[in-house]
Amino acid sequence: MSTMDLSDFQLTLNTGETVVPLAVSQFPNIENNKQNVAVIFGELANRKDSSDSDARFPVKCEIVEDDTPLLLAGPIL
Repeated sequence: MSTMDLSDFQLTLNTGETVVPLAVSQFPNIENNKQNVAVIFGELANRKDSSDSDARFPVKCEIVEDDTPLLLAGPIL
């Protein structure tokens, strides 16, 4: 069972705009070493070079604490 929700993620773009993904899942990661990776989908960037003044791309991804918190679990090292 996954606790991932769209509201758990906030991305900041190079333009200063903040956005939430259109979809989030742990799939299609089926390889053992990738099953704990969140896959975020959305219109987050364009194909322009980062030096282009019209470029749009994520510069930060934050986990947001909300009413349905994301539970992150992994091996204890």
